[in-house]
Amino acid sequence: MFLQLGYTPIHIAAKYGHLELINKFASSNVNLRQVSRKTGLSALHIAAYFGEEETTRELLTHVPAGLKSELPSSAPHAISPDLATEAELTPLHMGAYSGSENVVRALLNSSGVQVDAATVPAVSTGTVHEGGGKRLLQYAK
Repeated sequence: MFLQLGYTPIHIAAKYGHLELINKFASSNVNLRQVSRKTGLSALHIAAYFGEEETTRELLTHVPAGLKSELPSSAPHAISPDLATEAELTPLHMGAYSGSENVVRALLNSSGVQVDAATVPAVSTGTVHEGGGKRLLQYAK
């Protein structure tokens, strides 16, 4: 399953909150901004989506809060069908989408967070705003 989603060891560590591994990767100069080619998401996006507050906080010491996702290579590989056609998701979008209040607070208290960032639609979904994609509140649960 993890390989199908294009997860790297960094993504898996972020998903399951393995802080020791995240710290090991950071001290070994592994690129913590690396995105999955299939999902377009970084480890910070994954940690925020799965509500891993401590992991999110640790990754924020290495990765900017405003880091934007890339477009997923194909819809079946998206982390959620609702996100399959969106690019430039921020970790804040992911935390809001998953409903993780503590992760959202951690991200809001980080420098570089973009509360007004809009996603970029890959295809017209009928909910696209003028000049951009979906806004943060459209993801909040």
